[in-house]
Amino acid sequence: MIPAPPSGDAYLARLAGILNAELSRKEPTIVGLVYDGTNLLLRFRAPYGVGWVQCQVQSSAVGGGGMTYDPATYASTALVDCRADRLQDRTIAVTAGLRYAVFLVPVQYDGAGTKVMYDGAGGRPDAMASVTTWIGLPTAHNVLSASHGDSTAASCVRGDIITGQGASPLWTRLAKGTEAYYLRSGATDVAWAALAAADLTGTALPAGIVTSSLTAVGALNAGSITSGFGAIDIGADALTAGAGTFGGVVTLNSTEHTSLIFNSTYADAATRNWAIFSNYAAYGDLVIRQSLAKDGNPFGGTGRTVLTFGAAMDATFAAGLTATSLTVGANQVVGAQGLAVADATGGLVIDAEARAALNALLARVRTHGLVAT
Repeated sequence: MIPAPPSGDAYLARLAGILNAELSRKEPTIVGLVYDGTNLLLRFRAPYGVGWVQCQVQSSAVGGGGMTYDPATYASTALVDCRADRLQDRTIAVTAGLRYAVFLVPVQYDGAGTKVMYDGAGGRPDAMASVTTWIGLPTAHNVLSASHGDSTAASCVRGDIITGQGASPLWTRLAKGTEAYYLRSGATDVAWAALAAADLTGTALPAGIVTSSLTAVGALNAGSITSGFGAIDIGADALTAGAGTFGGVVTLNSTEHTSLIFNSTYADAATRNWAIFSNYAAYGDLVIRQSLAKDGNPFGGTGRTVLTFGAAMDATFAAGLTATSLTVGANQVVGAQGLAVADATGGLVIDAEARAALNALLARVRTHGLVAT
């Protein structure tokens, strides 16, 4: 300490008092605190004889320690070495809209090298200096604006989304994709893309998918396709049935007609389309129909019935039946047409009634085509 001047000079006595006050000061002196729009800039001076100051920052955020000193909970803390220079500057990262408290705690080390903090905890003297401040909200600005260093400035357009893009990623506007496209992840970035067969890597479509326009889906291994789905276009590929109790099984369920339609686009005017359907109105008859014109509809006025299997196990052909033979059981009963057989004529003994009956029988056999005429 500086003693009073022997001369009793009032000016020197006042100066000695100021110096003694500074020499006896235990807490750090806060010289200045300013917010530059991004960080808090703090300048302080350590007391004489204090080699270190613990700079602890607490905030009003959850887990930030609050505005009352808490040695265990804080936003940030740093031990500042003041031995070479008592005047120190600190840059403190902050978030707009929060309150902050800065606590400067003198620190010394005893002969055993133990750190002693003069923060009033554990019976130690309290020589802290503190200051509180509130960081106001920034001026309103767009999300993708020059105010954000981690984004690419852009205006908002309806349907846009924001994604991290580029080798040095920035939040960037991604314009809305083509209608019905989905957001597909690539090796590095995301992009809008049409749904492709290769994207369906699972074994089943999710239950929530009720409509789609898939043109190539690989194999449908399980589940069902319900009514109202439109058409399944298998293109040039085959439709393969799955294994069932009786081998490959394709099941069509309906409360009305159940149909299989075979449409051909072969460039031939003679090409006809076919349909096999169960006629619910006729006790479940199975009917095969043919269109009358190329690319025509086998049903209605542009189609005709070729074959009907009735409930009584009967089969009705709308036109003739062409075959090489007809076998009942293991026995052929009708074969190829035989050579012509002439009517019975001449002879020494004539049985007119028998001859008339034989010739009538031959006429009927010729009419049925069993023998040539």
